[in-house]
Amino acid sequence: MRKVYYILALVFPSFVFSQVGFGSSSLNNDSAIEIGTDASTKGLLLTRIELIDCATASPLTAHEQGMIVYNLATSGSGILSVTPGFYYNNGNMWIRLDTNPTKIGDIKYSYAISDHSGWYLLNGRTISSLPTNAQNVANGLGMSINIPDATNRILKSKGAEALYSIGGSNTTFLNQSQLPNVNFTGTTSSDGAHAHNFGDRYHSTDEDLNVVTSLLGILGSVVLNILDTNVGDKDEVITTDTTSSEGTHSHTATLNSGGSGNTLPEVSTYKLNAFVYLGR
Repeated sequence: MRKVYYILALVFPSFVFSQVGFGSSSLNNDSAIEIGTDASTKGLLLTRIELIDCATASPLTAHEQGMIVYNLATSGSGILSVTPGFYYNNGNMWIRLDTNPTKIGDIKYSYAISDHSGWYLLNGRTISSLPTNAQNVANGLGMSINIPDATNRILKSKGAEALYSIGGSNTTFLNQSQLPNVNFTGTTSSDGAHAHNFGDRYHSTDEDLNVVTSLLGILGSVVLNILDTNVGDKDEVITTDTTSSEGTHSHTATLNSGGSGNTLPEVSTYKLNAFVYLGR
């Protein structure tokens, strides 16, 4: 009878122990399965498969919540693409096991000056110059021939514009319509009504009398001498007179803004490089 008990213990170990240990004789009370010891030089090798993308269960027949695998493939496109690493299944899709919560297509600013750890500098280079996996991911994100060039640009959240569109300018000019809606009032000199001097030119009256004399032909030299004596010389006469100071008139005044038409100064900025995450 004693031999029978030994055989049953070997064939059905689960009936005797509630825990299973591999390479360890001293099991942790809270473990269901324990592999190796503290001094072990071996590791745990999980199932290695090739996933298609995060949304596809294959090579499994269906999504199974809690399933953990090591993916060997670089496959898929966009945010659903997969790269080599550990993945777990939440019952609906595969999710990468990663201490870094970075997702495909994420953007960051950094002091780094070159590509690193799946992050690619947004410098406008051709997509064909990227590694194969990064090319596939970039195409899946809707990039075409080149990746965007963020050099000297500020990233803006997409509104009605097309994705990856570029707008704006490095300089800004103010138009008249952009100035404040105010009235500028100016006052001319406080001298009030004033007069203007002008010069008038005319000849003495003897010139006109000579004309009359020649027409009449009757007065003679005596009359002319009398007239010459009374009227004055024959030279041109210039007189100065003043207009009335009672007239109402206006003056046009030009107000200078003092500006030089320069562009607005650049907004103070902190210079960093922009990167996009396209996967490792």
